[in-house]
Amino acid sequence: MSLESVSISTSKYITTVKANIDGHDYTVRKMGAGTQLDLSREISNLMKMRTELLNLEGKMKKAKTDEEADKMLADNMDKMESFNKIVNRVEQIFIDLFDDGEDGKRSAKLIHALGIENTQKVYNEIFDKAEQDAKE
Repeated sequence: MSLESVSISTSKYITTVKANIDGHDYTVRKMGAGTQLDLSREISNLMKMRTELLNLEGKMKKAKTDEEADKMLADNMDKMESFNKIVNRVEQIFIDLFDDGEDGKRSAKLIHALGIENTQKVYNEIFDKAEQDAKE
C-alpha cells in the first residue's frame, strides 16, 4: 500500500480582509491565538521596560555624584536599546499581518509610521468594518 500525498489549503481556516489604506490595497490577516499570545507577551514586556525606564529616570535625578549619574545613564541607554528591540518585534508582528502584495516594505513603512497604538486601532477598525459588512 503506497501513501499518496494529501493536499490541503489553510485559507479556509485563516480569515483575511482586503483593506485599502491610503490608496494601497493590503490583505490583512486576522490574528490567530499564537499571534495574540506573542503580541500580548511583547506588550507586557514593553510596559515592564517602560516602568523600569521611568524608575531609572527618577533615580538619575537623585544621583549624588557624576559617576553615579553616568552609570545610570549607561543603564538607561541599555534599557532603551532593549525597549527598541521589543518595539521592533511588536512592529514585525503587525507587519506580518499586513500583506502589501509586494516585498513587505510598504507594510513595514505603514506600521512604523502609524506606531503600535495606532496600528492596533487601524487593525481593529478593519475587522470591525468587515464584521459590519458581513452582517449587512
